[in-house]
Amino acid sequence: MGYQGGTIEIDLNIGGFNYNPNLDSLPPSVMTDLSTNITLQDGGRRKRGGTAHVNSSTISGTPQIMKIHDYILTTGTQFLMLAGNDGKVYKNFTDTIKTGLSATNYYDMASMNDLLVFTDGASTLQTWDGAAGSSSDVSTLAPDWATDSLYPQQLEVHGRGLSQRMWTWTTNNKIFGSAIFDADDWGATNGFISDTNQVFASREGGSITGMYEFGDSLFITTNRNTYILQDSNSDISTWGFTLAQFNAGAAHWRVMARTPNDMLIMMDDGEIYSLVTVNAKGDYKASSITEPAFIDRWIRDNIDLTQINEFHMSYDPKIRAVLVFMVKSGSTQVDVCLPYFIDRPVDQAWGAPFENPDSNCGYDASVSSVVRVAAGDYRVRTGDNSTGFVWDLNQTTFGDNGNAYTAKCVLPTSGFGDNVNLKMFKRIVFTGFSTSGDDSDNLLLAWDADGAIQAPQSVTFSGLGAKVDESTSIVDKIIVASSNFHIEAILDLGQPARRIGTHFSNSTVGDDFYVTSVQVDAKPLGRRPTPSVTSVAQ
Repeated sequence: MGYQGGTIEIDLNIGGFNYNPNLDSLPPSVMTDLSTNITLQDGGRRKRGGTAHVNSSTISGTPQIMKIHDYILTTGTQFLMLAGNDGKVYKNFTDTIKTGLSATNYYDMASMNDLLVFTDGASTLQTWDGAAGSSSDVSTLAPDWATDSLYPQQLEVHGRGLSQRMWTWTTNNKIFGSAIFDADDWGATNGFISDTNQVFASREGGSITGMYEFGDSLFITTNRNTYILQDSNSDISTWGFTLAQFNAGAAHWRVMARTPNDMLIMMDDGEIYSLVTVNAKGDYKASSITEPAFIDRWIRDNIDLTQINEFHMSYDPKIRAVLVFMVKSGSTQVDVCLPYFIDRPVDQAWGAPFENPDSNCGYDASVSSVVRVAAGDYRVRTGDNSTGFVWDLNQTTFGDNGNAYTAKCVLPTSGFGDNVNLKMFKRIVFTGFSTSGDDSDNLLLAWDADGAIQAPQSVTFSGLGAKVDESTSIVDKIIVASSNFHIEAILDLGQPARRIGTHFSNSTVGDDFYVTSVQVDAKPLGRRPTPSVTSVAQ
């Protein structure tokens, strides 16, 4: 007589990482706490790519990297610019163009008309033309920098039409613009200087934390508010600032990430909001990308927000995700990254944390930046916290410079809409893809029945045919679109329970996995027997 139960499908193309403590309210396809190193860019659940050193040997002295910048001249000549906590600025890992700068501050760099400008926030603004043996002080300084004994903190290029300038700010709330198309001239004659201290201090006692260009506007942030430079008039004397209509600011200038059509910005309480959405709704809480999946709660429970000045964010065009680099509780340096996939619904957009607690990896990173590696190939590269290496992400080696990391997807314990009646769970079927017909990638499959942990089973997905070492599993393979191989693993359970939970993981260097669906065969058995002792409300 055939099996009389039914099959419940869990579509892993739906859902993402979710920290909602009410597990009963979660759909069975989400990833819960303890999931790690799972990416969503292909749909389904896939092991994140590996990370690898870009430079074959460490920068001399193994400095912490304090800035990465991709400097490309109009001739096509390209330099990977680096700043270290040894006070040096490097071109292409080995050659220094400046020494004696800050050993504690993060640096910023920008270029305009082939002139690179960089600042350490504590020294005279520097320029380099890509040819000289060393950098130079800017030719014309803003007089306020010497008078106030303060220096530029951040650099941003912004302009309207033919009035492009480079912009910066100082910690006493002054805004500076260079001469038009000339980042070597910041003087009062050709540049723009605005003492805006009363604008910010009188409203909230706040200070400037950053600036960014979006569309044709320059936005200036404090912790709680945002202001917009009004520079549309050709008469510079008419320029001023207006308070944005939305209630949101930024923790600092390194926790801003530009996507193809939005800006994602972190507040000083760890909330991350969408500029496009907040501009429509007016409230950063209502525009939060962290609250729908309870990621704000995950951040409060797992991240040390007292070290928010070490956090940074970058948009990774390779996987179309914003990478949020943070410091975990108990750590002193950035050691975890949360990926936010911009093409997914906001409550399904978070991948499981990228990290490697056992070995150094590209997510133990003090800085990050998008770099053009080849024509049409743009990648995020990161700077190591302490070893003097720059890292490449999303590597098909599926190892962190040759070291293993664990990728794990934990699905919530679920009764599939019925948490009361017993069911006979006969089997679980994991379906996915392999990218090679001769791949042999392992998955450790584990499950629990009503919270009781069952023995995990290791399964080898082999594209060569239905051959595995475990007698309790069957693997099938179908060629899909002549390149991917459809893999199916069937695990017999034979366990009665109200609910079951499952997770699958892999910790082998070189192994990839890509699971798109879980099917559970279950047959209803009815209610549990009535307990002999019944609790009575007092």
